Amino acid sequence: MKKAVLVLATVAVTAFALADQAIWSGKLVNGWQDWSWAKVDKSGPTMKVTAKAWQGVYFHHDPEKSAGFTSFSFQVNGGKQGGQRLQFRATVNKKPLKESYLPALKPGWSTITVKVKSLGLTGQAFDGLWIQAQKDASFEIKNVTLKN
Repeated sequence: MKKAVLVLATVAVTAFALADQAIWSGKLVNGWQDWSWAKVDKSGPTMKVTAKAWQGVYFHHDPEKSAGFTSFSFQVNGGKQGGQRLQFRATVNKKPLKESYLPALKPGWSTITVKVKSLGLTGQAFDGLWIQAQKDASFEIKNVTLKN
């Protein structure tokens, strides 16, 4: 009987674990909206971004708890030369939290992962994500995902 209860408890906990949540995978999904203040071309499978200093891509969503999510992941293309400097931020009540400075972009595609805790999210509800240029920059992004 104890084994049956343990198995049922394990199944119940597993059933409530959060799945990864796509934000952009060729289009905005899962209720995410584009509130960007940089120039963004979403006509293809990637988001092509042209940003002046401190402009960025802003993904907005109705508030959702950050508990259960561990990181944000996305792929970014620094073009032929790379070198662009970006930062990543989460928003709570539409106000940005602590920034996470990303390494200078490499030429071509690379995957960036930002830990939820590094953004100052400690279980509270958040409503947005920024990928912001520190100076004038052009880059592409794809496969933006909230990871469990």
